[in-house]
This record gives sequence, C-alpha cells and structure tokens, in this order.
Amino acid sequence: MSAILSLSAYHLAYLTRDAETKQLALHHKAAAFKGLRTALGYAITVPTKDNAEAIVSAHVLLSWQATE
Repeated sequence: MSAILSLSAYHLAYLTRDAETKQLALHHKAAAFKGLRTALGYAITVPTKDNAEAIVSAHVLLSWQATE
C-alpha cells in the first residue's frame, strides 16, 4: 500500500509543485522500502504465491520512482 501511496503522492507533487506533498511521498516511499525489506527477508524462508506477487508489485512501483 505504501508503494501505491508514494507513487500517487509523487505524481500529485509533480503536478502541483507542492513541497509538502513531496515530503509525504518520501515518507511513504521510506515505509514501502522498509516493508519490502521485511517481505524479502520473510520470502527467503517462507515463499508463497501471495507474498511473491506483493513483492514484485512493490518492486515495480518503487522502480518507477527511482528516477526521482
């Protein structure tokens, strides 16, 4: 969820040029990376179809934001 919120906030910050919205995007991006690191650690020991899809989705969303 944090990866989606981050992408959305970055898009809104780009459209409005609002610094506060960009800070909110950074907050969500940090939370997304924290969750992704946790999921990757868990997926190594207990891989499932459910967490694999979430990990790939978060990775793709965060990758789109990597050019920032």
